[in-house]
Amino acid sequence: MWIIQKFLEGGYWFMMTLLVIQLVIMYFIIRKVIDFFIKIPSDKVKLKNGLPEILQTATFALFAGIFFQVIGLYQALESIEQMGKIPTSMLAGGLKVSTITTLYGAYIFGVSSIIWFFLNQRYQRLK
Repeated sequence: MWIIQKFLEGGYWFMMTLLVIQLVIMYFIIRKVIDFFIKIPSDKVKLKNGLPEILQTATFALFAGIFFQVIGLYQALESIEQMGKIPTSMLAGGLKVSTITTLYGAYIFGVSSIIWFFLNQRYQRLK
């Protein structure tokens, strides 16, 4: 339950967008695992299809996480400007929450890149 609460603290729409990106990447990964290990196509073009998309979509997840953090920081700074003086603990808490989307985007990128690396090695051997 704690993880879901922290997940949604990053902003419902922002985090759901990153989750959809992660699901798309998982689709590409599952498709490539089936192609490389279970049902190896004889056509080399079909063998390569979907492999670059894993890394490209993962890079987009990293970019989206950073972009969403910037949007969150802008909204927070706008609120601080309207409120005037605020305690530093509140400012630190807001900065901490704003990093959730970047951390999730970086997590998606890191894990997907590692999986892409191993799938790319398998592709090189099958080529």
